[in-house]
Amino acid sequence: MVKTPSPQSTAAAQLVQQAFGLHRQGRLDEAAGLYRSVLVHRPDNFDASYLLGMLKMQQGRPAQALPLLEAAVKIKPHAPEALTILGAVLAALGRPAEALEAYERLIKVRPSDADAFYNRGVVLTNLGRQADAVTSYDRALAGRPNHAPSLFNKASTLVALQQFERARAAYDALIAVVPNHVDALTDRGNVLARLGHRAEALASFERALAVNPGHVNALSNSGNVLKEEGRCEEALALFDRALAIDPRNPATLINRANVLIELERSAEAIESLDRALALAPKDAELLFNRACALERLHRFEDALADLDRSLASKPDNVKVLNNRGNMLAALKRPEEAVASYDRALALAPDRADALHNRGNVLTTLGRHAQAIADYERAFALDPNHPHAFDSLAFAQLSVCNWDDVVRLAPHAERALNGDGSSVGPTYPLYYFGNPAYQLRAARAYLRANYPSLGAPFAHRLFVIGLPLSSRRHGDRRADRAARSHPIRDSRRVVRPR
Repeated sequence: MVKTPSPQSTAAAQLVQQAFGLHRQGRLDEAAGLYRSVLVHRPDNFDASYLLGMLKMQQGRPAQALPLLEAAVKIKPHAPEALTILGAVLAALGRPAEALEAYERLIKVRPSDADAFYNRGVVLTNLGRQADAVTSYDRALAGRPNHAPSLFNKASTLVALQQFERARAAYDALIAVVPNHVDALTDRGNVLARLGHRAEALASFERALAVNPGHVNALSNSGNVLKEEGRCEEALALFDRALAIDPRNPATLINRANVLIELERSAEAIESLDRALALAPKDAELLFNRACALERLHRFEDALADLDRSLASKPDNVKVLNNRGNMLAALKRPEEAVASYDRALALAPDRADALHNRGNVLTTLGRHAQAIADYERAFALDPNHPHAFDSLAFAQLSVCNWDDVVRLAPHAERALNGDGSSVGPTYPLYYFGNPAYQLRAARAYLRANYPSLGAPFAHRLFVIGLPLSSRRHGDRRADRAARSHPIRDSRRVVRPR
């Protein structure tokens, strides 16, 4: 026997239909009024609760939508449409764990729902579960292979996992579906650059800029690759174009500063970093970058002040502590410099450059045994460190440790018969009577420290008998400013279906 609907339920259904018609016409306030009038008399009406919750979400009011959708799901626990919107509402309210639970319930009801797997992937990414997010995007793509948002988010998440070859394949698949996807072309260029394929990276950025010549990220990231290629003037022009469009973009200002440092235009670099710091006065990385530029100008006090401000935000930043030691050494404050290197090495005991730098300062303090111990450890950790061998050899010579000086000879000969990269002029001058070794060491020294002079200059130095000092106390190996700041678009939008 068919149950006859009560007049009350029939009236409620008619009101819901009328409200839904207004809803579809975009007359949201009128529709909301009718939905509420139904719920006053029939609070257990699923359609009115669900549709009013969806309406509130459309109005950007997820907090008001939540109790309505929770009520709808309580009435019909397996209703896929209500679970979909409930997940979106919880995600919008910053409650990703609960959103994930809603999507898991939805997937049990609809195990082939591509949108459910896509939205689940977004929530997993926000929870920091990138590997699980990639799996969820793959499940979404199994049902809809050409779903552009799933492809884009999968690629972006693979970048976060540093799985660059897989990310490249995902971007390629997306671009095959949407050839003019500017963000995908730009991010693909970043991935190609990370893989060392600079020519292909530049081509990808050019494709993005052909679609949108004013795309700031493509301009800036193309500039980064050009700088790595040594085409610094071209890179600077692209950064300037990007800043003409978005003058308040901190990453582009940093990139511009870094290329200006490469061009030995440190004063202009500092001006660019000043602009970035005006936007983010406490940014530790920005302060570090400006300190590096100030060091180039021998403004050691100002550089030290920036490094101290950077450490105030991130007290355990090893590279900042290392450079701080360098600045204190330059300011003739050796005991404080040693203390800064001590802090860096307490955090990173195998940091060869910090060991070498501390050894230099200990030498100036006359603490030769400790300096030699630091040089030996730095050399053991990094046999190709540009100064560790030379500093160790000179330190052993200076205290007449002849047996240890002899012990270093095999390494020096091997290096000099290779490219001489880890042997400066000091040891060959003092130990070997072979002019060919001395010349190779001088050329290697100039390649590492004065590349614009070239080998002929080294030859002239030896021919006219000028001494080549390799006391490296004033030539500390410092951490330099980050050379590029890739900018990516990774917009992940939960879109209810």
